[in-house]
Amino acid sequence: MFGPLTVAIATIPVFGPVSDSDGVAKGLLTISMLWVTCALLLVPALLFNEPPPPESPDTDGRGGSGPPPKPTTPPPSEGGSPLPDADQSRERIRDHRRSRRRLPARRPSVEPEPAPVRD
Repeated sequence: MFGPLTVAIATIPVFGPVSDSDGVAKGLLTISMLWVTCALLLVPALLFNEPPPPESPDTDGRGGSGPPPKPTTPPPSEGGSPLPDADQSRERIRDHRRSRRRLPARRPSVEPEPAPVRD
């Protein structure tokens, strides 16, 4: 509680002797800025502190959370027929390039016949 006040009082000698009104204003401004900074840091921590969860009656004080919960089964799918089992591929693909064997053969292009020339 007295930490911010001590820091504010300790920073006043940094500005030199307080003999004129500018020095007093600088000192008061420094102290007020330190108080505002401390308030911005401490007020949320004090206001939004969550209490610890209550102890359950079966707690034996050894700590831990007990055995893990049992895994739940996924809900059944709604409608539709079940998919057949996947068949193994005939060839093994090791990267994302397309295999030349899987591409169909290109059919030959038909060249257009030249147009007749008029004389």
